[in-house]
Amino acid sequence: QAKVDAQQAKIDQLLSVADQQLTPAQAKLDPAARAKLYSPDIQKQLAPLQKTLKEIQDAAPAVPSAMGVTEGEVTDLQVHLRGSHLSLGKRVPRRIPVVFVGSEQPAFPTAQSGRLELASWLTADDQPLVSRVMVNRVWRWHFGQGIVSTPDNFGRLGSAPTHGPLLDWLAVRFRQDGWSLKRLHRLVISSETYRQSSDDNAANSSIDPANQQLWRSHVRRLEAEAFRDSLLLVGHQLDSHMGGSLLHVGNREFLFNHLSKDTTTYDSRKRSVYLPVIRNHLYDVFQLFDYADASVLNGNRPTTTVPSQALFLMNADLVESVCASMAEEVLRDPQTTTSARIERLYWQTLGRGAEPREIDRAVQFIEQLTTLDGLRPAGEAQATAWKAFCHALLASNEFIYVQ
Repeated sequence: QAKVDAQQAKIDQLLSVADQQLTPAQAKLDPAARAKLYSPDIQKQLAPLQKTLKEIQDAAPAVPSAMGVTEGEVTDLQVHLRGSHLSLGKRVPRRIPVVFVGSEQPAFPTAQSGRLELASWLTADDQPLVSRVMVNRVWRWHFGQGIVSTPDNFGRLGSAPTHGPLLDWLAVRFRQDGWSLKRLHRLVISSETYRQSSDDNAANSSIDPANQQLWRSHVRRLEAEAFRDSLLLVGHQLDSHMGGSLLHVGNREFLFNHLSKDTTTYDSRKRSVYLPVIRNHLYDVFQLFDYADASVLNGNRPTTTVPSQALFLMNADLVESVCASMAEEVLRDPQTTTSARIERLYWQTLGRGAEPREIDRAVQFIEQLTTLDGLRPAGEAQATAWKAFCHALLASNEFIYVQ
């Protein structure tokens, strides 16, 4: 910015001299019109200065930007009688719902929308609702079920918290940490409760079969985004670079009906958080594995088990590509033994070492498949056998479920 300011100062100094050579009427013209009236000598000096300024501006890094909110037309709305916008009732002033505050309404400025006042009320020290809801959603994300099992409903029709004091303690800690979600995530996943095994215990199960007291970890399936990212990660295909946009069409062009041709592509290897989300035309991987409906509030994602998920794991191009990449990587060193390769793939996909029985069965499987595929060259048959073994690991419950 200092270079831009210095170069602009040189231009302004030259323009000041040039404007003094104009008549009062000419000096009142806009800059573009005045530039045509400058002497040839001035124009000759001005051109390289402006060119240098443009080069400096083009070479500068992009200015950080963020979305913001501006006040629109301030108005109080009328009640829609029986929900109809054609039948309007009395006008209602802007305020916080009476069910939350009763008659003690904070004052809303008449010339402003009241958004700032509402935000201040939501995050005030004597208002615990927002922090409770937020920590409950974080808890639900990591454990598969919230302390309040209805994260979208903290009212009388929702479920009561299973651990009320814990919910309040987390909410207070969250506020004390400056509403930092990063610190909250770190606090939850470093807890002894989160790091428990999901192994069953007959005695505990007979007392608390629903695991409401959190005596073990819940077994849960990976979310759609985590599942795709895990596939790409174990296949050495994940692009972990942050930022950037994958949108390739203009705003409001991501709308589809039965006549539309979807030109959206999902071949990027970036993390799933960067993929486009077309609300009425979801990416098939997201749709198969219960991605949330982006059109509505959805604190609890459903978890379905349907044949199409197994068919995807067996036949999808994405899975085939990942398996081929894994096989190529594990065969890269010809000196590595078959058992060592199997052990490596177990750690890579399942996060644990292979048991002796599993190694024996895997060796037998790979040798048999290589022998049966005798029509192909030896190297190609071996690669096919290892690809099939990688495929079996990725299609296992242990890969897609968090134990």
